[in-house]
Amino acid sequence: MDNLIEKYVLDLVKNLKEEPNPAYEIFKKNGEVASCNFIARTTGVVSGVDVVQLFYKKLSPKISFKILKENGKFVNRGDVICVISGPIYEILRGEQISINIIRYMSGIASAVAKYNIELTSLDTKLLFSGHASPGLEMLAEQAFLDGGGFLREENKNYCVLNSNTIARFETIDDAINALKSLDKPLKPIIEVNDENEFENAMHSSAQIIRVTTSKEQIIKNCALINNRKILEVQSEIELRHVRSVAKMGYKYIIIPSLSDSAKSLPIDLNFYKRFKKIK
Repeated sequence: MDNLIEKYVLDLVKNLKEEPNPAYEIFKKNGEVASCNFIARTTGVVSGVDVVQLFYKKLSPKISFKILKENGKFVNRGDVICVISGPIYEILRGEQISINIIRYMSGIASAVAKYNIELTSLDTKLLFSGHASPGLEMLAEQAFLDGGGFLREENKNYCVLNSNTIARFETIDDAINALKSLDKPLKPIIEVNDENEFENAMHSSAQIIRVTTSKEQIIKNCALINNRKILEVQSEIELRHVRSVAKMGYKYIIIPSLSDSAKSLPIDLNFYKRFKKIK
């Protein structure tokens, strides 16, 4: 698990209110224990199970956690994702946060998985855009991977040069040479918005060109005139069109809304009527 996620979980536990609901004091006073399930309410792909497990582990050492559906696994309606046993008070204290995490991350993973199914058998990867709700970028990134998406492993060694950056130089290659002069030289990705900018990028020394537009014809035209450059496209491509775009020759597809505004996957936390110990 990423260190940033661990720090995020520790901060959640540290800042958790002692008494989120006065009614929970009943269970705290009686010391009651119980088991409960996280249950999927629709089909999708699970993500965030390990994050929730760590959250409860840090919240109370008395809580046991059994995972039945690991991150990245498909679930159907009614499937039990994990089982939690321990003091009812402690489980309920973390209920809302844990549900929010697993719903949020599973929603992203499920959305990404649908697109990846459309890209089956093609040499095209769905790349994480970096877009996410503020403060949740590391959770979105992990969920994106669980859905079958990819991170550019060399992200730290690449730099996107857009029109505003390039405008400060005489040519695209001047901007690229400026990158090379840094203490840590970065490989350029040239971002373009239309065919004219694309042609200029083709004549530069950059190996990767990113087409950023919502216009389908521009996306198609750039692919047609491409001359051995590695192509990326960043656009809100609909699910029914993603395979045809990939076939144009785009090696990477970036869809910001997959991590920025994916719909949460309905998952509930249900208690057993009486305690059942996990074996």
